[in-house]
Amino acid sequence: MIVAPLLIISGTIAGAILPDICDVDELQSGQRREGLFTAVMAFVSKLEISLAVVLVGYIVTWSHIDTTIGHRWEATIDGKEHVATAFTAGESAVFRFKDGQPATFDRFEVRGEVKEVELFVSNESPTTGFRSLGGDFQFAPVTAKYFKVKLVAGDSHLQEIRLTADDGPNLIAAANGGKMLAATPPAPVQKRLFRLVMIPGIIFSFLTMLMTILFPLTEAKMKDVRRQLDERHHVHPETAPDIE
Repeated sequence: MIVAPLLIISGTIAGAILPDICDVDELQSGQRREGLFTAVMAFVSKLEISLAVVLVGYIVTWSHIDTTIGHRWEATIDGKEHVATAFTAGESAVFRFKDGQPATFDRFEVRGEVKEVELFVSNESPTTGFRSLGGDFQFAPVTAKYFKVKLVAGDSHLQEIRLTADDGPNLIAAANGGKMLAATPPAPVQKRLFRLVMIPGIIFSFLTMLMTILFPLTEAKMKDVRRQLDERHHVHPETAPDIE
């Protein structure tokens, strides 16, 4: 919420001041070089895109994010026989029920080894409105549209997870219309990834703002630059840009 506006502002400033930069350059060098400045900006933009494509893989590696997290959680509800897979404390996953409709349940079951979990439900969206059911595997009947399980402490090895009512079918199983909507890595991994992605943007945004402060192209200054250019063009018409 804070960084995104800074990135937008820095990008807007770079494009908005290009004509003023061309005027100042013409006053100092005597040459009109819009093409040069435009070419440099286009080259830098393409360089940024190329670096972003190259660096994204390194950022994922440096953040230690597990790119298989979604597949691991999906495997716990696909109904197939799997060996127990390792899960890290702090991971969580959100599930919905058949056709996205609310379901009623009162029991959570695990095949495998789990240290400690916390269960949540929501009727708003897959990302908001969750309330905790605690860490008990049996609870009073609950009706909700979304179900979330979070591994609180210790590494776990999961083979299958079940959510049932009165020992009925697994409500989040893929065969019964359930679906895993999102899997989230532990908070330290999320914070590390956030820093790796956002800090460079913050630094370059700060440098952009610093340059505008150190070398201000104010309205008064640009009026003076235009006045001097107009005087030069009047005295030396051959230096005036061709306008058709």
